[in-house]
Amino acid sequence: MIKTLGEFGIEGHRSSIGTGVWIKDKKICSVGINVSKGITIHGASLNANNDLRPFKFFRPCGLDINVTSIARELGKEIDFDQAVKVLIKYVKKGFL
Repeated sequence: MIKTLGEFGIEGHRSSIGTGVWIKDKKICSVGINVSKGITIHGASLNANNDLRPFKFFRPCGLDINVTSIARELGKEIDFDQAVKVLIKYVKKGFL
């Protein structure tokens, strides 16, 4: 996720505040895992062009934090298909 953000000119980082990827003190990517009845599911989300208003109605990841997106950081929406291609490129590199 950090490398994907870098392709858009955004510097993401890990934080001691919690899991995921952050831009300064704002969370832009969440990573999670759940184990229930012997079944493990996991996932990650990267905020691209989404509406961030719903995040004001709950505590993301149980934390009192602000959430951001690529669009908010750049001041414009991005080509979502291009973002997916960039993300897939780095996921593949991570597993090969």
